[in-house]
Amino acid sequence: MRLIILIVSYLFFNSVSAQNSDCVVALLLKDTVYQQNSAPLGSGKIKELVQPKKYDSISFKDEKNSEWFILNHPEKANLNLSIIPNSINDDYDFMIFDASAPGFCDSIKIAGKIKTLRSNISRNDKSINSVTGLNKSNDSASVGIGVGNSFCKPLLMEPGKSYMLVICCDRNPQKGFTLKLNYEKVTTNSAAADSLLARIEAESKKSRNKLQFYFADVETKQRLEADAVVRTNVIDTGFVISGHSSYNIPFKSQTDIMAVAAGFMIEKRNYLLPQDSLSILDTIYLKKIAKDAYLEIIPFYFEGNTDKLLPKSRPALSSLLLFLQKNPNVKIEIQGHANGPKRKNLKEFRKLSENRAAAIKKYLTFEGVSKKRLAVEGFGNAMMLFPDPQTEEESELNRRVEIKITAIE
Repeated sequence: MRLIILIVSYLFFNSVSAQNSDCVVALLLKDTVYQQNSAPLGSGKIKELVQPKKYDSISFKDEKNSEWFILNHPEKANLNLSIIPNSINDDYDFMIFDASAPGFCDSIKIAGKIKTLRSNISRNDKSINSVTGLNKSNDSASVGIGVGNSFCKPLLMEPGKSYMLVICCDRNPQKGFTLKLNYEKVTTNSAAADSLLARIEAESKKSRNKLQFYFADVETKQRLEADAVVRTNVIDTGFVISGHSSYNIPFKSQTDIMAVAAGFMIEKRNYLLPQDSLSILDTIYLKKIAKDAYLEIIPFYFEGNTDKLLPKSRPALSSLLLFLQKNPNVKIEIQGHANGPKRKNLKEFRKLSENRAAAIKKYLTFEGVSKKRLAVEGFGNAMMLFPDPQTEEESELNRRVEIKITAIE
């Protein structure tokens, strides 16, 4: 009898937790808040979203522990959403598709074969309670596997269309999640008006604290077109604004700018809001690329005693990737360092520093940079910036990676 009860309980549990774990039985969400009380387990009756042989980096590795939802809205709207795990240890990922075409569920068997409107497969960030979703903190439609922004940009929903949201957890989740939806009515038909840059510029008109800057060649003083990687105290993971010679953005207390242009070194600036002024106008002068020079970028941050990149390393990763994309004739050496005050430069320190450099290389090759352009070197704790660190910030700066230009072909 006890065995029968256990079997019945197991079947009941799985039928409840898997009630909308297939495309054909996706749950139509009519409310803006949905509670998934139990952890989703399994992939339903049909295993969909199977990876092809050629790996798609912005799709699930495999459909595991999935929940499927249908979203629609009667008016044109920007969709923001949050997936809030009930356990901070659960790493939920998601993908969103246009599901309005007939036979959608039959066409979705292979990941990467159908267009993904939004996807976020990044590692969960426990500093924000492992929440993921869509909001205005990022201007990317997809975030691939590994360390990255936990959010993608909002999704512009058209009236009368259906959208499929799939939530998965690669490892068996401990608990369920809360799904929160927010629909912002769109009052313009201009796609540009919905971009991150447009939103920043609109916000700057409201703000009295403004930062405006231009780019120029330090030798000729001629204006340059450049991209800027921006990190503020509000958006620590940074964002990129591209293709302009000047910017006008609101800022509070502290803003870091990294300017990236073809043929030039990265130029870094840090701005603090002065007490006697409400705005800053500045020209950022860039130097020509030089062999054996080091790039000036804000630090890459690692967990102590590991080669795991922290999410706040994203601005440094973005600026380095942009630099290499704009300068395909440049080769670099990625130099890793470790924090080991009052310790000999042991093999463990050298290996750790090399692994940190290799983590940067892995990110760059994942984004399409040729391995032939990237060399790796680990110095251990032999070249600490602070031999006797007094603060955690000084220890973090000892756990650094530096980028040296080795060749310009």
